[in-house]
Amino acid sequence: MEINKDFLADFRAHTAQLEQELKEQSIVEPAPPYAATGGAVTQLSDEHKMPDIDFEERQCKVRLHPQETQNAKPKYAFDINEIIDTFGIFDKKCESIDPSKLIAFFKKHGFIRISRPGDDTLTIIKNQNKILKPFNWKTDTLSFIINQFADDCVRQALEFDDTINKETTRNHVRFLVTEIIVRQEQKILRCWKALDGVPYNLNRDKKDCIYLPFKNCVAKITSSGIKTVDYSSDEIKFFVETESMRHEFKPFDLEKRERGMFEQFLIFAVIGRSNIDEQPISQGEQAQINAFYSMIGYLISNYKNPVQSPAIILSDEGADDAIRNGGRGKSLLTKAISKVRKDKFRGDREFDPSYRHNFADLEPYHDIYILDDVPAGFNYDGLYTNIVGDITAERKGQPAVTISFDDAPKFVITTNWAVRYDKDATSTNRRFVEYKFSDFWNIKNTPDKWFGCTFFYDWDETEWQRFFEFLIYCCKYFLTNGLEKIEYDKDFDNFRAYFSNDAVLEIFESVFSAMESRTEFSVMDFVNKYKELYPYERQPLFTAKNTKKYIDTYIEYHDKKIQYEKRSKKWKCINDSFDETDDDDDNDNISTLVDQLPF
Repeated sequence: MEINKDFLADFRAHTAQLEQELKEQSIVEPAPPYAATGGAVTQLSDEHKMPDIDFEERQCKVRLHPQETQNAKPKYAFDINEIIDTFGIFDKKCESIDPSKLIAFFKKHGFIRISRPGDDTLTIIKNQNKILKPFNWKTDTLSFIINQFADDCVRQALEFDDTINKETTRNHVRFLVTEIIVRQEQKILRCWKALDGVPYNLNRDKKDCIYLPFKNCVAKITSSGIKTVDYSSDEIKFFVETESMRHEFKPFDLEKRERGMFEQFLIFAVIGRSNIDEQPISQGEQAQINAFYSMIGYLISNYKNPVQSPAIILSDEGADDAIRNGGRGKSLLTKAISKVRKDKFRGDREFDPSYRHNFADLEPYHDIYILDDVPAGFNYDGLYTNIVGDITAERKGQPAVTISFDDAPKFVITTNWAVRYDKDATSTNRRFVEYKFSDFWNIKNTPDKWFGCTFFYDWDETEWQRFFEFLIYCCKYFLTNGLEKIEYDKDFDNFRAYFSNDAVLEIFESVFSAMESRTEFSVMDFVNKYKELYPYERQPLFTAKNTKKYIDTYIEYHDKKIQYEKRSKKWKCINDSFDETDDDDDNDNISTLVDQLPF
């Protein structure tokens, strides 16, 4: 950005004239907020005090002087060089940026350049009391320097006179600094690379404790209780900003805490009813509630057990692959977790397990990876390697970066569809734990309507306190009891997933009954019979690729006495018509014939 030469010439001429006039006038000592002339007192208002910027070769001066008035005299003058030297990024002529001073300025304001093996991406983080905030260095650097400089000048000017017009002074200083800063944009941005590169030094939970950051301290939770730790302690590393840091931690008794809105919402979602005062929670219902508590604590903890750190699936009770209900409260639970842990969110069809750049924007400070509302038939197996090992974050046009297992996030997946289950895939099944929501909450009965407010947005500090107390309780429960699972009838889920449509079930059973009359049959036997019975189907329901899953699911759910042989790739029907009664009758007949023999 070039300075308009005509404007600058006029500006210099004007300021030179003012300089000369000021030299001829005496400055009142000590400088009161007025000047006296012939016994008359003239008050200098804020509107009359204007900064005058002089672009001389050696000095840049700001003088406070009265606007075109006859009687008023300037109160004083001060040199902007003193302010610039304090700010510490310009050279002696106030014309250029000093790189070494600018780097010191960046460090003073808590900026850190992150360095990771194999990653040449320039990542700048701003550290404020061990709270890390990602900084958009390409777009925000110039405005940050200009605003900091202007604020610093105004602050120091107020030390001379607290009645000056702050906005006017700030705008004039911004004008001066902007001209210098914009001309040297590339030089300024290159200085970021001169910062010493450091790794992320993020605070990590341990196997036996969880750290939750608040505004005034960090809450350290163990199975035995809660302690507070100051941010200045060497025990505490860096956190990424979360909602909890806007609230102060207030000590409380875990045994006497009040049940808040969110905990009530969760209990109703788990057991499917709200009349817990009239009909107390049963032992079986409490076991389910406790399992949900343990799951919340597990997700909050960013410690990852190398032996068992499964992904969490939040699904709907009674779901199938045909009707999408939803609205059960699954997403509300993931939002609750994000109030204390940094998450990476992917909605609906934004995540494809086969896409190589899925994790392009994943960072080590993301503790939770949320896959929200995944479609029916989602390929859960595609997440297996990302759950059990390191994650490769491959950015377009850049080398891939490896995020270690310890720093990789935990996965939580929500779906409105039935989650299919393959009992033979034992290694995969161990990597997923499912928790089902009842239909208590739905499109007609929402938490907002029930409680009369929007969760998180309309809460007062008392409700926030109850919410954080509940999350802390969940953390303590998990540290004490581990991750508790709920056993569901997955044969029923599989059946609902494949045969949610009655028409599909009717067609399948008509073909399957023909197969049962045989001693054995294969996939192609079933498909050919299907084509024979339903020759006019434009889009076949059963093909060589999907038929085996349908048959296996149907046999499993109905406990049919049919076995599949991998070698022959055929199902063998076990015929029970030859029973013990028939055996006895045959034996009796044989004995009679023997008795009738002549020898």
